[in-house]
Amino acid sequence: MLAFSGSPAARPRARFTKRLAGPKTLIGRHLLPRSTLLTNAAVPAPQIIFPDTTLPIPACVNLYDKRLGSLLRKGSPDIISLGMGDDGHIASLFPPLEDSAFGPDFAIHTTTDKFAIRDRVSVTMPVLERARRTVFFLRGAGKKRALEEMTGSGENGRRWPGKTVIKTGSNTLLWMQ
Repeated sequence: MLAFSGSPAARPRARFTKRLAGPKTLIGRHLLPRSTLLTNAAVPAPQIIFPDTTLPIPACVNLYDKRLGSLLRKGSPDIISLGMGDDGHIASLFPPLEDSAFGPDFAIHTTTDKFAIRDRVSVTMPVLERARRTVFFLRGAGKKRALEEMTGSGENGRRWPGKTVIKTGSNTLLWMQ
């Protein structure tokens, strides 16, 4: 999730990576924010953007990219929350990252064969790197091994995208038991 401060009328407040499981299905990072934070926050619906998964994937990514670009021209995210997979992926950016993950677009279509949901829509690394603060939420032995391997590795952000994000600013790691 990306969150922006500022005037409520100025810009949308939040963005979420979307796993494309169908237009009426909320998966992963959508369900929890929608059912908790966004139900109790006084953020008008037009100020919250999600990828429009009712569209074909190319149109969904294109529209999301345009909306993110409009948002990012007004400022940088104040905070981004991320998880990290056992393989080191963040925000549905699966290593080794392809060139498209490094811009110039703000949103891209990614795929994976490691999970039931193959098609994903994600922001690119330049969006993640602009955040003033990043909070990583990690849980489980596989994520602990991935974090230890990442922090001890000399490999770059193409292999470990979280490493690139960590180098760019103020970070918090929340380890959940």
